[in-house]
Amino acid sequence: MFGAESHQEVLARSPFSRIEVARWDLTVNRDLDSVIGLQFSSSYSTPAQLGDRKDAFEHDLRQALTAFNPGGTFDELVRTEAIFATRP
Repeated sequence: MFGAESHQEVLARSPFSRIEVARWDLTVNRDLDSVIGLQFSSSYSTPAQLGDRKDAFEHDLRQALTAFNPGGTFDELVRTEAIFATRP
């Protein structure tokens, strides 16, 4: 969101202006079938949403992912951030 304030900026003006941020990173390794299954779990690409195009979608996705990484494994960086705001 361009021009929107960050959570930290809003909190800095509030009574809860003492802010600490903690971050954790985790790398999740997925195989080809897991990536495709994860894609089917997204609201815009569920099998019900795709209807009779599901098989073609899966074929094209499998082909594109295999061309990208023939080894069939994919790493995803999952970043978690927690903002702690307390009163000074």
